[in-house]
Amino acid sequence: MITDTEVTTWVGRTQESKNKDIIHSKDYGLLGDGSDETLKLHALLQNTNSLIVFEKNKTYCFKGSLTLKGNTILFNSSKLLNLEAHQDWSVLVYANTYIIDGINLTIQSGHGLRILESNVKCESIFIESLNESLNIGCMLSSNLTNSFVSNIEIGSIYTKNFSSHILIYKVLKSKIDIVWMNNYVTGLYFRDCQDSKFGYIYARGLMTSGIGSAGQNGVLLESTLDNNATKNLSFNVIDIEDSAEHGIRFGGVYAIDNVHMNYIKTRNTGAGSAATGGGGLKILGGNRTGAFNYHTNISIGTLINEDCSTTKGLNNFAALIISHVKHIHINKHIVSAVHSTYSAK
Repeated sequence: MITDTEVTTWVGRTQESKNKDIIHSKDYGLLGDGSDETLKLHALLQNTNSLIVFEKNKTYCFKGSLTLKGNTILFNSSKLLNLEAHQDWSVLVYANTYIIDGINLTIQSGHGLRILESNVKCESIFIESLNESLNIGCMLSSNLTNSFVSNIEIGSIYTKNFSSHILIYKVLKSKIDIVWMNNYVTGLYFRDCQDSKFGYIYARGLMTSGIGSAGQNGVLLESTLDNNATKNLSFNVIDIEDSAEHGIRFGGVYAIDNVHMNYIKTRNTGAGSAATGGGGLKILGGNRTGAFNYHTNISIGTLINEDCSTTKGLNNFAALIISHVKHIHINKHIVSAVHSTYSAK
């Protein structure tokens, strides 16, 4: 009998090797029927040099964490469901992973998905916690000190029911087309990011734990490593509603440079029960060195602020707060009270 190790292509490649080009979830006995298939999923995902194809419209359940490490994956509209409530990450993604369609992940609580290394591409990421989680929905950041990740391309990210929805730390030369966050405390938090582009960013619904303390913003940008550690970022549309504190904030102790936001709209900012602020947009330079580090070269096309705080509209609750910034340009600014008594004074 002739085996696959003896059958070769014209270049001498064996049939056994060729069989590994495409691996189906059924090859590992996966059913996608809602039962716990943790061990089978781990075994399947060990095939780092193959195209992994899941059966269409199934639900694959697991416990603990799954690791995607250099895989090319077609999930085929199937879902991943973590059966276990724990405080670790449910999915970890390493370098050179390509998810052709998208990953749909549901967890009980804890952290959702983290991308730790460079050169990752994914059409879409959907992450939902079945219960309000005080943890992180999605994170792009290395676990190595002072190490950056780069070349991350994501079509869309949708997160639901997380205290911190999306954290993007130490990321270079990356691109995300759409971000949608539902039921949040801190929405999208950028720290030490450079040379990256973001399309549409939406945030809706304040989680019950969002009281409005510092940092509980719809979008927050900071430099923490040094002056201008965050620089050269562009955003097409930012649409924020129900932020516990400020809708959008440029903060941190170090300077930020060269950020362009084409269109901004904020509504019902400072919605937290004990909000320390509630501005539509706040840009405040840092002061770690004893002297202020000015944010520079901030440009905004259209800025619309509706219903800044439910009762105030003054000082740290004003529609627009700018301090210690150089070279800022706002083409058009519209402020209005739609559902609240106050908007800005």
